[in-house]
Amino acid sequence: YSYQTGKAYVSVVKGFKKSGKTPREFLLSYSNKSRPIMRGAYFALKFFYKNCLMRNLMRSYHWLRRV
Repeated sequence: YSYQTGKAYVSVVKGFKKSGKTPREFLLSYSNKSRPIMRGAYFALKFFYKNCLMRNLMRSYHWLRRV
């Protein structure tokens, strides 16, 4: 991962921890943002859960695709 990717992931995870929301609720709060930003938030949380918490974050979120 690049330095910028790492910074972006840390920023998303900090926001997630501050929010006190579930991963799904947190990602839904990104639904008004652009698709790349929303996907970046998803992958940041996925990385955090898989590599830091050693858990499977979630099943596939098909709602990440805009209607």
